[in-house]
Amino acid sequence: MKRRALISVYDKSGIIDLALFLFQAGWEILSTGGTARYLGDHHIPVTDVSAVTGFPECLDGRVKTLHPAIHAGLLARRNLPSHMETLEKLGLGTIDLVCVNLYPFFEKVQGGLSLEETVEFIDIGGPTMIRSAAKNYRDVIVLTDPADYGELIGVLKSTGTLEPSAGLRKRLAGKVFDLTSAYDGAIARYLLELDGPSLEDSAPGARPGGVTIHPPDSARPGDSTAGGAAGGRVEADTADSPGTAERYPPFWPLALRRAQTLRYGENGHQSGALYLSAGKAGALGGMEQLHGKELGYNNIRDLDLAWKAACAFGLGDQPALGEGDVLRLGLAEAGGRCGGPCGSSNGPPAEGGGGGPRRGRSQGGDFPPQACCVAVKHNTPCGIALGGTLLEAYEKVYACDPVSIFGGIVASTVKVDAAAALKLGNLFLEIIAAPDYDGDALEILKKKKNLRVMRARRGPSDRTECTAVDGGLLVQETDRRLLESWDVVTRAEPKPEDLPDMIFGMRAVSFVKSNAIVVVRDRAAMGIGGGQTNRIWAAEQALARAGAAGPASGGVFTGPARVLASDAFFPFSDVVDAAAAAGIRAIVQPGGSIRDGESIEACDKHGIAMVFTGTRHFKH
Repeated sequence: MKRRALISVYDKSGIIDLALFLFQAGWEILSTGGTARYLGDHHIPVTDVSAVTGFPECLDGRVKTLHPAIHAGLLARRNLPSHMETLEKLGLGTIDLVCVNLYPFFEKVQGGLSLEETVEFIDIGGPTMIRSAAKNYRDVIVLTDPADYGELIGVLKSTGTLEPSAGLRKRLAGKVFDLTSAYDGAIARYLLELDGPSLEDSAPGARPGGVTIHPPDSARPGDSTAGGAAGGRVEADTADSPGTAERYPPFWPLALRRAQTLRYGENGHQSGALYLSAGKAGALGGMEQLHGKELGYNNIRDLDLAWKAACAFGLGDQPALGEGDVLRLGLAEAGGRCGGPCGSSNGPPAEGGGGGPRRGRSQGGDFPPQACCVAVKHNTPCGIALGGTLLEAYEKVYACDPVSIFGGIVASTVKVDAAAALKLGNLFLEIIAAPDYDGDALEILKKKKNLRVMRARRGPSDRTECTAVDGGLLVQETDRRLLESWDVVTRAEPKPEDLPDMIFGMRAVSFVKSNAIVVVRDRAAMGIGGGQTNRIWAAEQALARAGAAGPASGGVFTGPARVLASDAFFPFSDVVDAAAAAGIRAIVQPGGSIRDGESIEACDKHGIAMVFTGTRHFKH
């Protein structure tokens, strides 16, 4: 019996070579629509599928191959006499090879099309055929990737039997289900809107999905419970309540495409690879490497955090983290003009020299120019600062921790100019990421052979984040809520000039590993303490570093640190006492401890102003 191959492809790459080889080897080629015309134009004889099914293509091409004459020919097991007798009785033949690639839903879902237009790129017949062929892989060869055509041709030529090995058949079948699972995952994520607008786009003060926060009336002892989410009572959704079911469907769909096989994983003896979303353009996938060695596993993790932390202070038209909260609570006006609401740096990069001034979104007038610079080492920040230029911001970052930044990653929200590049080039860094680079700046940085220079123009957009656990994933909303409330719980009020530093501190501390403390002066971290198993150690580290950074900064810092920000509540008053000894005059923290009263009393004793925000920012 003459063997038959069914070829129906959207991507025509390499298909002529494959079809010509099969035809010359004596195969009959079945095809549909555009593929049939394409093969015919190249003088390869084709049998139209409608001649096999006895049914015309219909519904604007939606129905072509969904027919028993096709799927019986794919699914019939050749070693079962009953199957072959059924085919003979029905007058049907076998199909021995399927070559199909799918409508480009991955690409079209990113193209800004309407829902109706996007849905038309959901392939139905293609996935059905290749799944049928893959299930019956012992009898049917299935191809979905043009990269496999050459290998199959080579194998068939070398064996002379036109029979690939069982191992190759099985591998090609596995690639089918790898593809269709990602394809269906991308469709599911699109229709369930799992990659839709971030939580920041919800109305100010809203808690999407039915979560309601009840801030304490006075934030005094007895008004909050130990271990609470953040100084208030939390009413959470049940698993099946409205909102939660939409955000967390019964099965978590993933659509990831391998972008890079890594030299190794976190350590040299571990293998690794990078997968990027097939249906959504994220910040990392939108980056362009302009210079340097290939990125490694640890580089990618650190780059991801550095860029997210920098963008938390605003990138282009993207608002700063919690900008809606700041505006809702009236803190932008109270804090005065501060480069966007109390420390954000919104507005587009400056034309012709992003290392210079930028203008934030107006709140009663232009804001002073701001650039954000972040340094990261071992997946936690070792410096974060805003400045009038990138050079100014970087000098603050370096002064915060000149030891840890060595071998680190630096991210900037503005174009790197020559002045900043000269300074950055004086230090061994693994990566620099920025929206763009002046020509002179890029040439300066390229003198560092191994320095990876990344152009990053897209801010983070993920609504959820996942952490692998053995046998599963933990999935949660990304941390986009900065402040639930702004409750001054002490007799002393924060000074107006400290408000921008307090907002800055809360943004910065949310990216530091818990337990985390950031000590701030002039919208720059002077000391960072993180990753500690108790809060007092984190505070002591941050305060000690801030105390050392001031005198050693050569005038970069204009005075001692004034503000301390914490990612979670104080279980004891020891942090307040340590802060007082270091000259801190304002503290901002979530609140929520059963011993809040002790910390409030200590603040009153030392004349320190303290604010409870009602929002915890643990990061593990």
